[in-house]
Amino acid sequence: MKLFTAGVIALFVTQLHAREDKSLITRIGADPSWVDAQNPPHQCVLPMGFEPWADRPLKTDVDVVRMHVELDLVPVLSVTDTSVIAPRIVDGTVRITFVPERAGQSTVVFFADTGMIPTIGSVRVGNTVASFERRGSDSLVIQLPTATVTPSDTLEATIAYRVQRTSFATGITVVAGRGIAQVRVPHPIAFSFSQPEGARRWFPCNDVPSDRAFYSFAATVPQGFTVVANGSHVSTEAVGTAERQTWSCPYPMPSYLFAFAASVYREYKQSSTTLDGRVIPILNYHWDIDHEGDSLNAVHALRNIPEMIPALERTLGPYPFSTYGHMTVWPIAFGGMEHTTMSTISRDWLRGTAEVGYAHEVGHQWLGDLVTCAHWGDIWINEGGASYTEALWQGEKYGRQAFGNHMASRRERYLRQGFNAPPIANIPISNIFNEPTTYSKSAWVYHMTASIMGDEAFRAFMSWWTTEAGGPERAVQTSDFIAGVERFAPNAPISWKTFFRQWLYETGHPVFSTVLDNQQQTNGTWRTSVTLAQIQSHPTSPEVFELPVTLRLWQGPTSIDTSIVMLSRSVTLDMTLDREVTSIEIDPNRTLLFEARETINSVADDEDATQPSMRLASAHPHQSQDPMAVHVRNAVGAQLELADAVGRVVARQSVTSPDDVVVFSTANLAPGLAMVRLVTPTNVRMLPCLIIR
Repeated sequence: MKLFTAGVIALFVTQLHAREDKSLITRIGADPSWVDAQNPPHQCVLPMGFEPWADRPLKTDVDVVRMHVELDLVPVLSVTDTSVIAPRIVDGTVRITFVPERAGQSTVVFFADTGMIPTIGSVRVGNTVASFERRGSDSLVIQLPTATVTPSDTLEATIAYRVQRTSFATGITVVAGRGIAQVRVPHPIAFSFSQPEGARRWFPCNDVPSDRAFYSFAATVPQGFTVVANGSHVSTEAVGTAERQTWSCPYPMPSYLFAFAASVYREYKQSSTTLDGRVIPILNYHWDIDHEGDSLNAVHALRNIPEMIPALERTLGPYPFSTYGHMTVWPIAFGGMEHTTMSTISRDWLRGTAEVGYAHEVGHQWLGDLVTCAHWGDIWINEGGASYTEALWQGEKYGRQAFGNHMASRRERYLRQGFNAPPIANIPISNIFNEPTTYSKSAWVYHMTASIMGDEAFRAFMSWWTTEAGGPERAVQTSDFIAGVERFAPNAPISWKTFFRQWLYETGHPVFSTVLDNQQQTNGTWRTSVTLAQIQSHPTSPEVFELPVTLRLWQGPTSIDTSIVMLSRSVTLDMTLDREVTSIEIDPNRTLLFEARETINSVADDEDATQPSMRLASAHPHQSQDPMAVHVRNAVGAQLELADAVGRVVARQSVTSPDDVVVFSTANLAPGLAMVRLVTPTNVRMLPCLIIR
């Protein structure tokens, strides 16, 4: 049971910093797993009771065309006295233009969380007062005045409601009154956060990622406050002593990408020039004290944003919107969130240590905002893509080595879970922000796809993906991604459907072991045999990951490269070379996600190479907690047995191919001598091995 949410922990950490109790923070912060758990790019606080997305079919009874949300924030943002508790209620109105999807439809259902939106004041459809009812925990059922005649009937519902605002959670966060001192902010602030299903917690809507609409937002705030939302500022009107500020976005988006913030902000303008010469205004909003402060310095933290847009265009295609910007907020339990044209950013990022985080959110403008996943089980398309753009930015700015270093760090973050991580695709909504898979392993799926396709084909695919695959009226699914890859790389050395099935719908990764045999011939050449074997063993992982692999054979200071396509558990290369091979490097260009065991060096004997043989393909002495891999050649149909120190057979498997790798679990074997036996109809070969812990 979780006793503390990430937001509560963040507040606790903030308070510890305030007391200058650094020792505990140092100890916690040194644990990489804790850091990953608390600081993924898009961590959110999920309401209790969420069900997996697969149990909630895509909602198709209504197509929302346009949304206008309006809030009265004056009562909450006016409370600056830190001894006073600010009101917990925000009044709102939403105007929804929608099309019922079925002829004869007499009701329409929107989402509105009953806990966070306790009151629906009134509902009108057109000019008619409509009856409604609340069902379950989050459904608002509206009775249409007359049944729709055709599915193309366009209607408009106006709903007056009240939000019970929260702190540090999805929905609306408000910090005012006593909260100003508690979380140490310079001014009252209100902001929203909705991913994945938090929009229904602050306005009635069709809260599914597959339904896009045009959004506008207006808020009434005290004078001196600035309202920020998606798109561009439209107008400011005086409302007594307050102001009504309106924003509108000309690009359709799903409900989770719609957001606002309101505080006493400073506007900091930048601009970026795209590869085709367009000038993109970049509008940044943060507190004046953070503009060029000693520890929080927006000018420094945002210095590279203008370069990121053209840098990513080289792979992703033209920047899809006419503006970009950031609204910085606090407190928040994650780093950033890619709201369309206006990312929400944690104040902590203004320390200047989150450059790749900013690149992540910029990359999302293509991958997530322009092209959006149809349901949460496909969120890897969004997050893996944006995580890959972090590395693309590093490579564009700092060179190929920086790209490789960043992908290596993503590899290490995935391997902290490794075989214990869930599959990437169809992940339950309660676990969609699993950092090792949704972000890191998914970034590697993008990288491996690019490496197999080649740069030119991958860029052509990405340009198509961001201009034609998705669009204003269509979200995408994993099947769309696979079909696009097949279209632009139809002659790949492997089956794309097999590749994506193994990497997205199954778990784990290849674990390679290499066996090297060298024998000098009488004429001075070397007979060299190199075996590459996959020795992973996990019930939900493939026995064989089908993929192309490059091997670099080192001969002292020089090397030769050779490429193979692994379609079986092991592949053996027999070569005659002019010099001895001293070591083997797997995947020297770092294009694959894998683990590698050390090379097992052995000396080839004079036996007939066509006869049955076996050798260990894992380290010796053998650690009992690791799987034992045995490389078997020319023994199809034979039995491979593992016997313990007293000769008792503890495992038995059949050899199924002429060049096979058989993997045994040795977790239950006691330390000491064990024996591997290759039993054929005419012979029994014995291979002793030492088991250690």
